[in-house]
Amino acid sequence: MTNKKKALLIGGGLLLGARMNTKEFKYYGLIGGDLEIKAKIYMVCKVISPATIENASKLLAETVAIETRNGKAIDYSDSYGEGLTQFDRPTFEDIKSYYSNPRFNDLMKDIKTYLFIDVLNFKYEDLRRSPMASLVFARLLYLRVPSAIPDTVAGRYEYYKKYFNSILGASTFNGYIQAQKMAVFV
Repeated sequence: MTNKKKALLIGGGLLLGARMNTKEFKYYGLIGGDLEIKAKIYMVCKVISPATIENASKLLAETVAIETRNGKAIDYSDSYGEGLTQFDRPTFEDIKSYYSNPRFNDLMKDIKTYLFIDVLNFKYEDLRRSPMASLVFARLLYLRVPSAIPDTVAGRYEYYKKYFNSILGASTFNGYIQAQKMAVFV
């Protein structure tokens, strides 16, 4: 295969999201690794919350790092947490319900137009093979939090722990700090 064809395949996969031809989807649909994560985080933040790109992109990068080690953690589970951000089904359904309110019509239209994700009709199981959708749903979860995303690592950990991982989640501050070192920042 020529370099030009390889570049086109990778570019198309980065933009639209890879569709893996496997039953396991153990690497979350990623084909471009850290570069793909970085590009998609930027795109998601630019479309959903352009005024908060800096802190939102850091929080998403750290979330991906702590949840799946930037997509390098093998995921064989079919019973908990789907996709690059390990989204749980009840949270997924809650996000869809919350953003079905007509006041979010313009945002939903922008996400569908620019990120090719139809949030309200997206299927939970498809998070497993769509890194873009995983990031969109994570950003939408954080977006509905009334307080601003903190600009310190410790502040973002507390924010992540309270609104994403919860007190029932296994993540710790030390684990977050270790993951933060491998996070792919925009």
